[in-house]
Amino acid sequence: MAEKTIKQEHRCTDCGEQLQFDPEQQALVCRGCGTEVTAQKRTEAEAAVQTDSLTCPNCGAELPASNGVARQAICAFCDSTFTVLQDGEDCPLLSEVPENHKYIIPFSTSREAYQKGMISWLAKEKGTPVDAFDELAMIRGAEGYYIPHYICVASYQVQWSATIGYDRIETYIVYVTRTENGRTVTSPVTKTRIVTDWFPHSGTASGRVTNECPATNFLHNTYEKVEAANTKESLAGIRNSSNGRFKRMAVDVSPTSARPSGGVPYESKYTAGFQVLPCETPATSAYDKAFVHREIAKAIERSAPGDRIRDLRFQGDILPSYALVYLPVWATIYSYQKKICASHADGTRVEVQYGMRPIDKGQKRRAKKAFIPFLTSLGLVIVLAVLGMVNNAVYDLLENEAMLFALGALNLGTLILAFVIRARIFGKSKQALVEQLDTYMANPSRVFGRKSSKDDPIRELIK
Repeated sequence: MAEKTIKQEHRCTDCGEQLQFDPEQQALVCRGCGTEVTAQKRTEAEAAVQTDSLTCPNCGAELPASNGVARQAICAFCDSTFTVLQDGEDCPLLSEVPENHKYIIPFSTSREAYQKGMISWLAKEKGTPVDAFDELAMIRGAEGYYIPHYICVASYQVQWSATIGYDRIETYIVYVTRTENGRTVTSPVTKTRIVTDWFPHSGTASGRVTNECPATNFLHNTYEKVEAANTKESLAGIRNSSNGRFKRMAVDVSPTSARPSGGVPYESKYTAGFQVLPCETPATSAYDKAFVHREIAKAIERSAPGDRIRDLRFQGDILPSYALVYLPVWATIYSYQKKICASHADGTRVEVQYGMRPIDKGQKRRAKKAFIPFLTSLGLVIVLAVLGMVNNAVYDLLENEAMLFALGALNLGTLILAFVIRARIFGKSKQALVEQLDTYMANPSRVFGRKSSKDDPIRELIK
């Protein structure tokens, strides 16, 4: 089948260099001459070339293609980015998604801002090696990805039936027997209780239920591949971010619309300079029948009359419609000595980082040793308590208030001392990193420009 190349080429009409989307300017900018490309110039910069084979129109090299909202191909020789479409069809996985239901949340933070965010994150994390910034090397440094998510809006109109309960307060009398002055006296006491009267009821309900799910497991698979690339010894020197290793990107969707918060209609200009990841599952995977039925039941229960409801049943029409949204993610795979780590951040909020990081096992061992005096004193108390159960002299000793106070003070003092020493150990290394921070924040390329000799663990994931 013939294929159409190119829907977007995004090359500068002034100097011919590749264009890329600038998150700060929210516009296409030439990475050669720095010219901001207007809508008119962008139209001139976009080409549409009919071809029977996937070859780069600029240099003739073979183009690898991947599936997406419009399949993206990147020439490995001249670094041009193209969109590849099959004749008469879009990506077959997206056949359930109308063209006007395709959205994108553009990057709003720059690559440099993400790099600074990652450097700051490593400096502030507990246990980061003091020489981290001198030893880090990039396998995949600060790459921007658009990760596809499906949104399913299930519109429903159903008939329902249930048993509705109405609560009422019922007054009743009980007789209480008690003894007064040697005599048995029985007297009535008035009490109240809630009684529920149940009646059958039926009605109709309509509305929408919104659900979303990722269309690719790229991030999850990335962390699995990176972990598998480490030896057991290396993994012992790796810890998760304080925010966690992996947080699935989620879409904030209005309950009445498929348009995501912060999303705009999909336009190819936003993808220039970034990798658009392929959809791995059909759009129908976003329809979670059990979830939709639970939400419909909750909506009926909220609107039903009475105080209680049971035996709820409903049937009718549930019609799902689908939308696609691309979420921006900055991601890095890097090495520290023999360890391989990965981290990522939301492309609109780089101050929060997730992922894996190297730790100094020596710091951790020293911090653990600080608790030895406390554990010793705690052991002493336990031994004395056991001896006190079988030896009267020890028991009498433990009953002495001065001895109890001394043991308590010993335990508390050694515990406080352990935490102070622990804080000083981690604080000293953190302070050393913070002192380096200004230098590396002023020039992030000193870290991100250093290439690693380690093999790329996710080469197979990026087609």
